[in-house]
Amino acid sequence: MSKLKVFLSILLIVVLLALMGGGLYLFSNKQFADEEKDGTGDKTYIVLGDSIAEALMGPRPLTEMVNYGYYGVLGQRNGYIYYNQAVSGATSEDCLKFLQKDADRGVNLEYSRLREADIIQLSILGNDFLLSDLNDLFFSLANDDYERIDSIVESSTITFSQIIDTIKEANPNALLLVQTVYNPYHEGCKIVGPELIERLRDELGEEYIEVPKLRELANKLITKLNGIIYKYHEENPDDFVLVDVYTHFNEIYEKDNDLGARLILIDSVHPSSHGHAVIADLTQELLEKENYVKSPEFAVEKYKKIRVDQLDRLYRGTTVNIAKAKSEILRAKTCSEVTSAYFDAIYGVDPII
Repeated sequence: MSKLKVFLSILLIVVLLALMGGGLYLFSNKQFADEEKDGTGDKTYIVLGDSIAEALMGPRPLTEMVNYGYYGVLGQRNGYIYYNQAVSGATSEDCLKFLQKDADRGVNLEYSRLREADIIQLSILGNDFLLSDLNDLFFSLANDDYERIDSIVESSTITFSQIIDTIKEANPNALLLVQTVYNPYHEGCKIVGPELIERLRDELGEEYIEVPKLRELANKLITKLNGIIYKYHEENPDDFVLVDVYTHFNEIYEKDNDLGARLILIDSVHPSSHGHAVIADLTQELLEKENYVKSPEFAVEKYKKIRVDQLDRLYRGTTVNIAKAKSEILRAKTCSEVTSAYFDAIYGVDPII
């Protein structure tokens, strides 16, 4: 299959998810995808926002979504009661409309969960750029033309503030976690279309189609979005805990480009299952710091069981060295070490579906 066909296929999937997500927000009676699991503790954890939180894209097989999506990983290993109320394709405007509509109704299941949650995690803003002709935004940025970018940021800044206000009004006592948008660009990334590559080469030169330059442009663009979150948090530090996924993913990429690329799904947009685990581990550290877990040791032991069970269920009979992988996992002292042991062991091997 040609590179153009691969790109168009990926683009079609992203657009369909966006349209499906928007449709769910505006027209569905249920509105949010609703994944519910009961924990053994007394804390309730919900995720809100877009497809990154929803975790529908990435898990293989899809039945493992709750074991790979960061919401499910965090919910299970900390013994929470947890709900996934995020939707693919959600922009900040979509999220705000949902929250405000529920507030107006006063009584419904999703809004009741929001009001009663102990922990709320929000993933938002990425689609504000992704669904606004990303290629055009890239080219404008390369030419130091910020007019349209700044216009989107200005609107999203207002909406983001309203989202936080709406959540805080519904539940002022919950621990609110807000994550930044990561940079998915790496060698082989399809998020930038071939038309843009050709245009950059023809009008700006070969330098602009090299991976370092394209990643630099992506960093500049995403920093514009994340600036909304950073600025709000700087001015209102008590409103939420910052989960700086952007910085964390960048640090991993800078140390090891290949490992950084493994955190991104083949669609070049969403986190891979490995990426979800890294987000979960980063969030885990913050939950422990805020004293919202039973104990770090409890989480590690529960997490070990999740991954060991997956090895037996998904990789028995494949080329994965199950015994070695289990040994590495069981020796781990932290959730991050469990993550590394598991995903290093299964890298490049298809699960049994």
